[in-house]
Amino acid sequence: MSFNNISKMLTPDFLEIQRISFLRFLESGIIQEIKRRNPLQNSTKEYEIFFYPESYQLEIPEISAKDAIVQGKSYASRLFLPVQLINHRTGSVRFQWIILGTFPLMTKRGHFIINGCPRVIINQLIRSPGVYFLKRFDSQQKEIFYADFICERGAWLRIEMDSEERIWARLKRTPKIPVLILLQSFGISLEKIFSSSTDPEILANSLLPYRKKKSKLKKSKPKVLVKKRNIQNPLMLIKRHPFSQQSALKLLAALIQLRTQKEIVLNAELGKKFLMKKFGNSRSYDLGVIGRIRLNQKLGGNIPLSYRQLTGDDISHAVNYLMLVATGVYSVDDIDHLQNRRVRTSAELLQTQLGVGLLRLEKMFRDRSTFLFQTFHENHAISKDIRSLMSTKPVNGAFKEFFGSSPLSQFLDQTNPLAELTHKRRLSSLGPGGVSRETAGMAVRGIHPSHYGRICPIETPEGQNAGLVNSLTVYSTIDKNGFIQTPFYSLSEGQIQHEKNLTYLSSQDELLKTIVPGDIYFNSLGFVEDEKLPSRKNQEFAREKRSKLDYIAVSPLQMISVATSLIPFLEHDDANRALMGSNMQRQAVPTIKAERPRIGTGLESKVVVDVGHVVQARWSGYVSSVTSNKIIIESFVHKTDYFYSTPSITISESESSTKTFSTSFLSKLEKSPNVFKKINYHLENYQPSNQSTCFVQKPIIKEGDWIEAGDIIADGSSSQAGELALGHNILVAYMPWQGFNFEDAILISERLVREDLYTSIHIEKYEVEIRETKFGLEKITSKIPEVGKKELKNLDSHGIVNIGTWIKGGDILVGKVTPIRKKPLSAHERLLYDIVGKVNPTVRDSSLRVPKGTQARILDLQITYSEEKNPMKVKILVAQRRRIQVGDKMAGRHGNKGIISKILPVQDMPYLPNGTPMDIVLNPLGVPSRMNVGQVYECLLGLAGRYLNENYRVIPFDELFGSQTSRSLTYSKLYESRLKTGEDWLFNPNCPGKVKLFDGRTGECFDQPITVGEAYILKLVHLVDDKIHARSTGPYSFVTQQPLRGRSKHGGQRLGEMEVWAVEGFGASYILQELLTVKSDDVKGRHKIMYSILTGKHMSMGTPECFKVLVKELQSLCLDVGVYAIDHFGKRQLRDSLDL
Repeated sequence: MSFNNISKMLTPDFLEIQRISFLRFLESGIIQEIKRRNPLQNSTKEYEIFFYPESYQLEIPEISAKDAIVQGKSYASRLFLPVQLINHRTGSVRFQWIILGTFPLMTKRGHFIINGCPRVIINQLIRSPGVYFLKRFDSQQKEIFYADFICERGAWLRIEMDSEERIWARLKRTPKIPVLILLQSFGISLEKIFSSSTDPEILANSLLPYRKKKSKLKKSKPKVLVKKRNIQNPLMLIKRHPFSQQSALKLLAALIQLRTQKEIVLNAELGKKFLMKKFGNSRSYDLGVIGRIRLNQKLGGNIPLSYRQLTGDDISHAVNYLMLVATGVYSVDDIDHLQNRRVRTSAELLQTQLGVGLLRLEKMFRDRSTFLFQTFHENHAISKDIRSLMSTKPVNGAFKEFFGSSPLSQFLDQTNPLAELTHKRRLSSLGPGGVSRETAGMAVRGIHPSHYGRICPIETPEGQNAGLVNSLTVYSTIDKNGFIQTPFYSLSEGQIQHEKNLTYLSSQDELLKTIVPGDIYFNSLGFVEDEKLPSRKNQEFAREKRSKLDYIAVSPLQMISVATSLIPFLEHDDANRALMGSNMQRQAVPTIKAERPRIGTGLESKVVVDVGHVVQARWSGYVSSVTSNKIIIESFVHKTDYFYSTPSITISESESSTKTFSTSFLSKLEKSPNVFKKINYHLENYQPSNQSTCFVQKPIIKEGDWIEAGDIIADGSSSQAGELALGHNILVAYMPWQGFNFEDAILISERLVREDLYTSIHIEKYEVEIRETKFGLEKITSKIPEVGKKELKNLDSHGIVNIGTWIKGGDILVGKVTPIRKKPLSAHERLLYDIVGKVNPTVRDSSLRVPKGTQARILDLQITYSEEKNPMKVKILVAQRRRIQVGDKMAGRHGNKGIISKILPVQDMPYLPNGTPMDIVLNPLGVPSRMNVGQVYECLLGLAGRYLNENYRVIPFDELFGSQTSRSLTYSKLYESRLKTGEDWLFNPNCPGKVKLFDGRTGECFDQPITVGEAYILKLVHLVDDKIHARSTGPYSFVTQQPLRGRSKHGGQRLGEMEVWAVEGFGASYILQELLTVKSDDVKGRHKIMYSILTGKHMSMGTPECFKVLVKELQSLCLDVGVYAIDHFGKRQLRDSLDL
């Protein structure tokens, strides 16, 4: 039974979420946000500007997305908007189009290009607007029930019932307000409040004045009832509960003045303004459509969806519901359930930022209009140009802030196609309006039953962000309200209804449905054969009769993310190791020779196609030309089609190639609605990614081929034959080897280095720009002071390195000089300069040089010239080839990672009975304790596939086909390979999967059979060239006088407590003393030790600064601590610690 029989639906476009979201922003988000600020009025309200957002227009971008990256600009479009300026004093009206701002555009691949850098907007997972009923425990461990009103914009409101069953309303920076006073202030009478109450007795406890209970005399006065600035709390003075709305508003006004005013004024109008400002103004408080829907659903209200402010009825219903929760009729809400969490997509985040820009524009309009409209009035005419009142700076600035500083706008991870795809499908609970990683508890981070089919339980970062940053599953989508949905097939009497459309359910929709997972076996007619099946209903798991089942998941892959679904035999791996495998696939470096995995899961081609790293034919046609830069396909194109030529695809008229077709065919073609066009597909070669990996597109077709629309015609740097290729299939042996693979170290064969299997190309960018200094303008030149001709040999006449030059560390890339102050010379210095012919320098060398340890070739130059044809800015692309070496990190897909410890000659590697040497030797102890047995299945099935010349696509959770399916498949294929090849060692019934290996050094057989197979191994981006670092002397921090930290600053390595223990264990006392003194912050000691080294005298250590700080801190605690010296007479003398 094949995977296609399990799920007849195709997996959705993985980047559809980003594109649909941005389309929603263009179609409705912009219009909604502008309408919200419509119209703009000046302070006197004599003039107003009215927008017509439905008629806005976006112009075609000035440059393409590809050119924006090359030129370091943003891929954006200006938004034109019709506006109307109305003078209410004279009745004059003026209509004009204005530019509102420059809006960043999303590329076809789902990211933005800002200042030449691809960036992505992360989807944010936040609490959904609405009302939530929860409980907490006070200091005496008593339950306190409360309700939170959460809105899209505005202040949160909390309704809380204390331990004495009194109900309060809480707001930020406001004292507690009795809930009855708040309800009466909204205009609801006491009679109506009590008549509609579910428990009038509890509500009566909130009547003023509060009744004192003998057993709780100490607590009869609430915490809020305290004196503030010698003002008597108004609640303490009340002898009778207010009955009218005016009295309640006065009391409300008095309460809100407690913390801000020196004198309380009982003013009902003040209370009314407070309510309008907090809950009644659409600009300051907005529940949102979702918030209003959820309030109506939860509280049983029928308030129109168009009214999105909080009403007295909402609060009244919430108080009644809260009392039922407190009495146990209803349960508290689960805030971690996905029905209570929604996704803020890029559309919503951009819309919010547009609102920020429009708010600033409104303020700017009011400030400008004060002066400008006075001038208009004097001239008795409205300005000829409304644009003088408007500016693009507020909106442009808001977008610039968001993309530059928001934690939800991130530098796109382009290490490989999977990294890019995963980054665009990421969900983050962090950021503005989200949770904080410091305060987030286990409940927020944990896996919830409602995550099934929506959020992957496996893929999440390790460390502080664990559980706070997640990935969407393979089939999940996001609806227009931001709730995550997943598809199901409906079940009728145990039969799967494949013919019916898929049903997409949110976590709230599926609460009362009985659902079974996708790894259930069913026959060819779609009937589930088992009578009772494991099912899920209302977050509970049980076995249910098949006749009572409602839905079945569409695939076993439904519950996991894209990266996790690429791990074969996933069900045999521990979840922690599967997590590492998912994350490390995103860190794989593209190699020069890409190779697809022999054992895959079937989604490899989908990943590279959706992410856009491969080139697909848009129309069917005949391949007329193939080069490394361009593919030309002559295609039939509909005459009425409108084509917009992009840098990757251009269209031209076909000429000679039509002769290859017969006359009869061409005569039919003339009558058809199609025309014959020559389609040029431009390929990208050696383009740098954000992570400095190399992006290349390679043709996989040849001239004369016929191509259908949608066929892949060119591979990317991480794909082979249209499938994702992150590593290589190599022979693996699980055995110890002379201790070189101890503790996850890896032993590899020299073949991997010699044949460039793991060689990768890395492209670095170097930029230099001349600046104006106070002594003059810098200059790019080949005339550099005190630099020999040998160092200048690679530079042209302008002082810029030539393309194709091989460079090493310290070589000059761009010669540059900076003007300096002329040094004043004394008489004897001038004489000396004249004798030796030396000139007093007026410039210093500030050339751009190659970093130490780098060996590379100049790939490309981008030079910006001034009007005088002098180079002003130079951008250099340097390509570096990195072979695999000791210290590099390698990993499999099952979380089995390690560092290369030794590269062994091929002849010394263990070899198979047929003489084939191993490529890599792993430690067998890395399997049992880590419980990632999937790697063993993969390597054994890979060995069979190697000798049968077969590739396999194995879906996870294959137990639906029968018990021990993975083992049966692996052993049967090994046995088949033995029969077909005649190699008996491939399958030994006594120890299946194990082989007698021979030592390459001695030729002798090892004592025990060894597990041998072919595994897919990746080279990760953690390369030793970027990590290894040494420092003898270097820069020190100006304040602490301690060595700087980090490789980029040429810093030192701090030794922690455990490292010092190791040094102590060896008794290295001098090293320990140096760690605290001359290697750290003993400034005087540095000079002394240099003198001692030069003169050969004994080295004496000084006193570290940390000791002096310790003495001063003890003295600050009033402890008489001092440093004393014994003089010649045996007396103690106090020494100043600063002089030590």
